Amino acid sequence: MKTTMEEVLKGLECDYAEIRIEEKMTTSIRYSGKELEDIGNRTEKGGNVRICHKGGWSFVSFNSLDNMKEKAELCLKQATLVGKGESRLRKISAIDKTYKSQYKIDPRTVPLNEKEELCRNANDKILSEPIQ
Repeated sequence: MKTTMEEVLKGLECDYAEIRIEEKMTTSIRYSGKELEDIGNRTEKGGNVRICHKGGWSFVSFNSLDNMKEKAELCLKQATLVGKGESRLRKISAIDKTYKSQYKIDPRTVPLNEKEELCRNANDKILSEPIQ
């Protein structure tokens, strides 16, 4: 992924560009009354591009890594439309860092059936309480 990002950035004629990538894993368990309507694990990858050119800034987000290059080109085009002056940026080193959530139990290690049972028990409890 890092190589792909570097290639996309190399092809941009601008004063500053950055790409950020996010990977998100979610579990969905949804009830309607007593009926289980949706259950599943999903992984999504996306990100954003931020570009400055001739003092003009642009920001574009994307939900698929397949179109990262096109989104970067769109971001550059938008920055070019508003950039009419001079970019004044401080030179700093690139930051290559990965951030991970801190938790006592990694929720990804809990089987889906255990999560569903917990939700079903909570749903049953909620539905058994009288409405006041």
